[in-house]
Amino acid sequence: MHMGLGGKRNILSTFLKCTIMKIKLKKEGGFMGLSSNADLDLDKLSDAERDIISDIMTNPPKSKTEDEADSPERGMPMRDAFSYEIKMKKGPKYVTLKFDDKSIPEKVYKIFQKYISDTPSV
Repeated sequence: MHMGLGGKRNILSTFLKCTIMKIKLKKEGGFMGLSSNADLDLDKLSDAERDIISDIMTNPPKSKTEDEADSPERGMPMRDAFSYEIKMKKGPKYVTLKFDDKSIPEKVYKIFQKYISDTPSV
């Protein structure tokens, strides 16, 4: 019996739901060095958002080496840029993925936009 991509994705999503219960989002930086956080329950995310998390967990973006990060192709460092962090508990371990304004995948950025406001709570 052949299982298409949708079947594999559903199995992976179910696996992640069983092994990752909480996701922590953190956004910091900008002009004033603000920091905003959100703690999310995986079962509260939409199917599409769970798929994005599944994809990034199974195929994390390649890290840049120090030389690549400083290369001319990368451009000048961005002033007042934001950094983004996703921290997930996977089994007994925590997995942390970090991005900046240049490296964050668009789909992941949209999750940050949805769950973290641009104005931190006081």
